[in-house]
Amino acid sequence: MKKLLSSTLAVALALSLAIGLTSLSGSKVEAKAKKHKKLTKIEKELKKAKGEPLQQTIDIVTKYNYKAKYYNQGEDATDYIDAIADDMITVKTKVNKKKKTVRVDVLDKETYASKHAKDILKKKLPEEKAWGIVQEAMKDKYGKKFRVRFLTAKISADNEGDSVWFLKAKCKKGKTKYIGEFKVQADGNGGGTLIEDNVYEED
Repeated sequence: MKKLLSSTLAVALALSLAIGLTSLSGSKVEAKAKKHKKLTKIEKELKKAKGEPLQQTIDIVTKYNYKAKYYNQGEDATDYIDAIADDMITVKTKVNKKKKTVRVDVLDKETYASKHAKDILKKKLPEEKAWGIVQEAMKDKYGKKFRVRFLTAKISADNEGDSVWFLKAKCKKGKTKYIGEFKVQADGNGGGTLIEDNVYEED
């Protein structure tokens, strides 16, 4: 009887300890999550400013009374940033909340355009929207039963510079299968136009 009682107490203690540890672990996770959530306002605004003219980032830093150091391809450009700001794009930011500082990496517009042409195009005309333009144009041209299967049979989605999508996907009309190649020109207002299409039967 004593052995049974002793075993029962041991099990109860083990369960109590396990519940306590789980609760403590849960509290730590919750605390970390709350801490992470506090990292919001300035970082959210700076995230939106990525890929935008540098002046937008400067305005955000000023708004929150932070101090910033600006780097152009690794070189500290803080002392003369105002003189070149109009020609620069924000590439990356890193916030130090304790010190209320921000590191801002920038590139001149020409270099940024050559390195980030696809990112620029995505902002002008998201890929999904470009596919939608293709689908509608192909229905008008080949009939409502023509399907551009970009969701399930996309072959590629590349950019030609920062204003044109070159899209390729398998297509279908009835039982006949095709390959479609399309070029969509971004119009700069969130829309675009199909400027070239080449549809041929799949081998």
